Amino acid sequence: MSVLSVIFAEVTCYSSPYPFFDKWGLTVVLPLYGLHTLFLAGLIFRKKSVTLPILMLAGMLFGLYEAAITKVFWDPTWGGTETMFAGVAWLQTGVLTLFWHPWFAFILPLMAGELIFSSTNEVLNTLPSIIKNWAQRPSGKIVLISLLAFFCGVNQGANTISVQSTLISTAESLGVFLLFAVVWRLVSKNVRWQMRDLLPQGKELTVVGLLLALLYAISLPLFRPEALPHTPLPYIIILTLYTISIALLLLNTSKAEPFKTPLPALPRRFHWFSILLFVCVYLASSVYFFIDKSTAGLLIVIAWGLGIITCLWVLLRSLVAVIGQHK
Repeated sequence: MSVLSVIFAEVTCYSSPYPFFDKWGLTVVLPLYGLHTLFLAGLIFRKKSVTLPILMLAGMLFGLYEAAITKVFWDPTWGGTETMFAGVAWLQTGVLTLFWHPWFAFILPLMAGELIFSSTNEVLNTLPSIIKNWAQRPSGKIVLISLLAFFCGVNQGANTISVQSTLISTAESLGVFLLFAVVWRLVSKNVRWQMRDLLPQGKELTVVGLLLALLYAISLPLFRPEALPHTPLPYIIILTLYTISIALLLLNTSKAEPFKTPLPALPRRFHWFSILLFVCVYLASSVYFFIDKSTAGLLIVIAWGLGIITCLWVLLRSLVAVIGQHK
């Protein structure tokens, strides 16, 4: 899960192209994504059935690390400062908390990991019916994987410094992923696991939470300390976003259906064709949009807008539904 989260969120957009082979990636990026993914997933999968709003809200909490750790919300390293207001970069805050991290750092890695390494489909089943129905058909699965790979390639092409760099980054990340996949196949043997069984629980979850808190405690004062705001308002705004996200997450989980165990187990599967298809479409898209960066930029901005609107719509509908249950 940790490796997939890093690949989807950092490698595909060239934010950290070689995270498994450089000091920064191994000491900061991998622990950061791994601890967030395991801790948040462990929390929301403990006793209740998950829903898309619950996954998105957990992903929003994931994305808020960009304030305390990277300080991007207060001093952006990309996208310009045109949307700075009250000490907060609202473009970066919106994109990262309402689109990028909910999907690419959390939901997609969890879904891919569950489909590849377990015998359940819990995350996939939270998606809208039209997507679930498509995913169950071979042709629909090809289309969905191709669209995802295409967009990842758009991000890569827009940001990479060269085609050679993209090829090396892809080969290294794919190699690391396949290495862990092979090890898992050997270790798990023929056991049909539910993804819930693979997530940290009890004392394990406590340890992961403490390590995550330690990461925050170290990163807040030591990483880019010059980017910390000098007035209280930016801190108040981010704390307010945390409070709203946590409150909505608690509200949604409190109304979620109790987890019914056991889930019907599907046959063991390893989607070699899906992985090959994703890599091929991703590389083709990356190369094309490396040449046509202007179109890539336009597509990315459109995706940002649609992603943010979709997230807000899902959360609003869930809030209305939860409030309706109280009446």
